[in-house]
Amino acid sequence: MRHLGHGLGIGALAVLLACGPSADDVDQLKNQQKDILGKLGDLDKKLDQAAAARQQAAPAQREMEDPNKVYDLPVGTSPVKGPATAKVRIVEFADFQ
Repeated sequence: MRHLGHGLGIGALAVLLACGPSADDVDQLKNQQKDILGKLGDLDKKLDQAAAARQQAAPAQREMEDPNKVYDLPVGTSPVKGPATAKVRIVEFADFQ
């Protein structure tokens, strides 16, 4: 009875070892992992270069708008409400979808 238990244990161990990955499979996985890590390193370098280039580029200064400037907008034949000779026109831009 005892020999039967030892035999089953050794048999189960042999089956587990036979089903495991071969040395070639492990080497292939290691090589793929090295390739992936190398590509990730290259991507990190490119991201760092892009960030450095962005910081070096001086942001364009936006001119301050004059709040007192008068803008002339041609309304053409657009529908209006009120007299056409009014001194002030309020124009509404809308997008109807």
